[in-house]
Order: sequence, then structure tokens, then C-alpha cells
Amino acid sequence: MTMLVRLVERTDTGSGNDKLSVTCLSRGRTALRGDLDVSGRDTLACAGREIVTNGRGVITLDLADITFMDAAGITALIDLAQLARARGRAVVLARPSPSVQRVLAIVTALEALPFAITARRRSIARLRK
Repeated sequence: MTMLVRLVERTDTGSGNDKLSVTCLSRGRTALRGDLDVSGRDTLACAGREIVTNGRGVITLDLADITFMDAAGITALIDLAQLARARGRAVVLARPSPSVQRVLAIVTALEALPFAITARRRSIARLRK
């Protein structure tokens, strides 16, 4: 069963009009879609608090459908990981898109957050070298 946690329209007039949606899937897996930037960080923060509070175990964020991520998005992910850690939970990023891989490799956020082991992880390791 899929449950939509929160969907917020972008209000900025930036590079596109991709809203960030956060959808809770089964077994602790959460799908993010759209832009994870300054206009989407509050959406993730609000949904993240609900996910951390109402669930158990590892939180897996599926980033395959993130079309853009900037420093505000990285900060939102790190904040979510810290909140989860404070409640005895962990956040794992799964299936990051190539553009998200590049951003995370550049800022070395890979050290701050664990990633699910996927074929894309090898690409991330190559980018960091």
C-alpha cells in the first residue's frame, strides 16, 4: 500500500517546476521525486519527522527520481539522518540518479550518509577517486 505523506507545489520560478513529493512505500522505503532544493527541503523535513516518528528500523530513501539537488537538499538529507540517528534509526540512500551521485561525490556527503549497495554505488566510488 502506498501512502502519500505530503505533496507541495514549488513556489519558486527557478530552473523548472518540479515539485518535491515524498511517498512512503512498504517496509521503510520512501520514494522522493522532483527537485530536492531550497523549495523542497521543508517538504522533506516535515515528511521526514513523520517517517522517523511513526516507523521502525532503517529508513531507505529512493533517490532515483530526484531530478535536481543542491546544498539545501544535501542539508535536508543530513538533518534527516541526524534526527533518525537520535531516535536509534538509520537513513540509507538508494538508487541515486547520476546527477545526485555527482553532487554527493563533490561535497563528500557520502561519508555522512550510508548508501544502499546498488550498481550505481560503483559509479559513485569512481567519481570520488
